[in-house]
Amino acid sequence: MDPAERRKNQRENQNFFSLKISELSRYIGFALAALGIALVSDQAELFSRLDPKWQNATLLATLLGCVVVMLDYVQYAFGWFAASNAANNVAGGYQHSKRGKVFRFLQSSAFYLKQIGALIGSLLVTISIGTLLV
Repeated sequence: MDPAERRKNQRENQNFFSLKISELSRYIGFALAALGIALVSDQAELFSRLDPKWQNATLLATLLGCVVVMLDYVQYAFGWFAASNAANNVAGGYQHSKRGKVFRFLQSSAFYLKQIGALIGSLLVTISIGTLLV
């Protein structure tokens, strides 16, 4: 396999995993938001048994879940803005203008922030619930 083919295969892998990571973080965000709302809204026994600091951690995880879902939307919105910018840039050879590069940066930032939020939120919920087991 020549280097160009190898690079093409790696880009395909990168796109596949990027899509899967994005989907998974979206599902984690929805789950964190739903779990937190379910625990808090009806004063579930599980939530009331948590130490107050872990109740706050669970609420923070719920908030992070909502932020992750918002970042998922923002990522796709800025991706659309960036793609539209390039597609309409006839004079620039259909490449991103400075504005389009800003949109790409914001899209990429939302992708990474979404991963961080999903990870931190998941850890907070896991530790919070785990404190009940010890």
